Amino acid sequence: MKIRVTSLASAVLAASLFSTTTFASDAAISSERLAELLQRIEALENQLKAQQHTPATATVTAEAQPPSRPARHILSAENGVIQVAPSTTVKFGGYLQADLMYDLRFKNGEHFNASNTPDSAVDDQSHTFLQARQSRMSMATSTDVGTDTPLQTYLEVDFMGSQGNEVMGNSHNLRLRNGYVRYGRFMAGQDWSNFQDYVGLPTLLDVSSPAGRVFVRQAQVRMNLGQFALALENPETQPVLGATNHGESLGGIGRDRLPDLTAAWRGGPGGAAGSYHVAAVLRELSVDGTVNGVDYDDSKTGWGFNVAGMWALNPNTSLKANAVYGDGIGRYINNGWANDMRLNADGSVETITSWGASVALEQRWTPTTASTFSIGHFNNEDDFAAFGTEKVNTYRMNYRWYPLHSIMIGGELMHATRDFVDGRDGDNTRLQLSVRKSF
Repeated sequence: MKIRVTSLASAVLAASLFSTTTFASDAAISSERLAELLQRIEALENQLKAQQHTPATATVTAEAQPPSRPARHILSAENGVIQVAPSTTVKFGGYLQADLMYDLRFKNGEHFNASNTPDSAVDDQSHTFLQARQSRMSMATSTDVGTDTPLQTYLEVDFMGSQGNEVMGNSHNLRLRNGYVRYGRFMAGQDWSNFQDYVGLPTLLDVSSPAGRVFVRQAQVRMNLGQFALALENPETQPVLGATNHGESLGGIGRDRLPDLTAAWRGGPGGAAGSYHVAAVLRELSVDGTVNGVDYDDSKTGWGFNVAGMWALNPNTSLKANAVYGDGIGRYINNGWANDMRLNADGSVETITSWGASVALEQRWTPTTASTFSIGHFNNEDDFAAFGTEKVNTYRMNYRWYPLHSIMIGGELMHATRDFVDGRDGDNTRLQLSVRKSF
């Protein structure tokens, strides 16, 4: 600051001297005049110092108590995280996938639903179908709330909701897959069921799972305790009469009074020694209403167990498997291929026993190529059988090529067989070619 004042003073002095010299016509400057100029310079310096004193104090105060920083919008090329506020980050994910599907016998829709396999008496009708509906988007946030534990959220959607026509626009509605809030050991929202395993899920191109697997997403409140987890999950009793599902959400007589209780343990050393999942579910199944002139008012207890594992046989080969068994847990297995309970003509109800198993071998051929070989089996032990299905088997194999980072090109062959309770049977085969760009 002294440098600035001195410079200004020198400038004023020089200007005064120049002015005096000019107008005095080479006359010498008197000592009185020089003293007057020095007094004026000193007064000017004091005035500048007084004016600069207040801003300097304000600056020190502001530094001692800094205001809130403005939000930074920074995209990190390393991990794709965007900081949208001083304490909140957002990360987007998902993939775009285009599929070409060819059914040899029967049009099976946007995903390979083995339970829709027709009996062998149905005339063969091959069908070609192209779509991009499996594409999905996700958003994860993390917020520092002033503790050592961040507040996290996750939202994921795809386009497998209600389907538009294929005449012109091929429009499809968004569908909520997962959406929840997590803080520490607590989570609330929609996610994969705590009863479902991840370690036994094979890598497939088709969005549906093999037969015999637990496969359900629903709203829940979950508490994680280390390797253990407990959850209260959305109930949905599915009573069946003939081929009609009378669940409450479908306007039927099923009554959902208590949440489903699930418990799971996930652990294991990994590698060749394996990673494991053991889970159980306990349910109240109730009906109250009239169907075809028969009154129903009863409740039963549903229960089930799911066990799964994954083992690294060598650095390039892994084995995955699961087994599920239970009474009144039909809707938890393979998109509800079985129901939970049957309605009898005399007004009584009975729970339906069902079980399933699957095994998959995953092989990495080279650093950029891999395959999955999968077999699944589902069995419905009710002689009445929901939708007429007694057994379903699925067989899948695929080949995946990763030519570039985040790019996958692959093909998958799927085959299903279905046995009906009345002795009929049928099969269907699908070939799917896919291109996926992950982000």
